[in-house]
Formats: sequence, structure tokens, C-alpha cells
Amino acid sequence: MSIQNINEYLKEGCGIIASKQLPKTGFNRLVIKKSVIGSETTEESLPLHESITFHTARKTFITNSIMLGVNIKALQDMGAPKKEKDLKKYLKITDAFKSQVMDNTWNVLSLNHIPKELISQN
Repeated sequence: MSIQNINEYLKEGCGIIASKQLPKTGFNRLVIKKSVIGSETTEESLPLHESITFHTARKTFITNSIMLGVNIKALQDMGAPKKEKDLKKYLKITDAFKSQVMDNTWNVLSLNHIPKELISQN
């Protein structure tokens, strides 16, 4: 199966889902599609379901999997890029998620478990 066919099937499947969603939400939300031909750059607004590609679906899958706690090595075994520098191109981790990870990590350390002499008293 060619990438062109996969992209068409993705658009078709996402279009079916979009038909059951509210306007301007989910797969109906507008995205900017940029195209470069030679030195000409064009932009157009399209519903997400019309612009989704295998590449964007793969990038979203990898990012969401990591955010949900899937082991990176397991993802790489399933087809994610093997080299770390290539994998980083696929990740789009939001600042909100980074804050959540830090909060979850450091909130595990309850003040009840830290010796009182180490707690700063302002």
C-alpha cells in the first residue's frame, strides 16, 4: 500500500469521525496548511480531517504514547525512530504536560517524609 493511499484512508476515516463531531472541534477544527513550491509559500485553512497525513498521525501517536507513559524502547520496537535525535523530531511535549510531570514527581515527596531540619522555615 502506498503512502498516498494510506493518507487518503486516514482522511476518509477522520472525515467519518468529524461528521459526528461539533463544528470547529476535534477533526473539524481548522489548521493552517503551508505549502512551499520553489520560492513560493502558500497557506490555507482546512479542517484537520482534510489535512491529516501518515506523518502527522505517526507524530501524534508517538507523542501521546510517551505522554501516557509508554516506554520509549517499546515504541522504538514498534516502529518509532531508533535514533534519539530522530525521535525528538516527532515529539511535541507541551509545557502543561511538563509541569504535570514535575508536579507528579515532586508531590510524591511528602513533607511528612522530609526531616524537619531540612525544611526551610520562611
